[in-house]
Amino acid sequence: MLKIQNGKLTNKHYAFALPQGFSIATGGDALETSHFGFYSDDKRVQIFVVFETSNGTPEEEFEVLCEDCEFIKKSDYIKVKRGKKEAVGLYYNSSNDVEEYYEELYNFDGDEKENQLCIYISFFKEENDKTTLADVLARPEIKEFWNSVEYF
Repeated sequence: MLKIQNGKLTNKHYAFALPQGFSIATGGDALETSHFGFYSDDKRVQIFVVFETSNGTPEEEFEVLCEDCEFIKKSDYIKVKRGKKEAVGLYYNSSNDVEEYYEELYNFDGDEKENQLCIYISFFKEENDKTTLADVLARPEIKEFWNSVEYF
């Protein structure tokens, strides 16, 4: 369960602000009990927050994800300090190279059904557009969102 506190969604393991200027997914496949999403006005930039049950390390989970979904890893695993703990991040692309991703995984212990938080940003490329995921991640509203994430 999430609580709204000081402008952030929080629980005992993490906290994050809602991304400014984005719309929240409302219904259909985009909004389920285990995740929710935020969309830019043009729908090319999406931020998803996913609550999962994991039996492995973040690195093992990324390996399974990339294999099952045929994603192409674009980086080594990255240790990212968010709040008091470190998450694990990874850049990857869709197999058809139309979509670029950056994802962070946060594992935590406890009695909750979900023991892993996944936050990822995806960017849909368009033909003849030179914008990259790096450009998207440098946008003030995206940096502000990532800077709001705390991992306890």
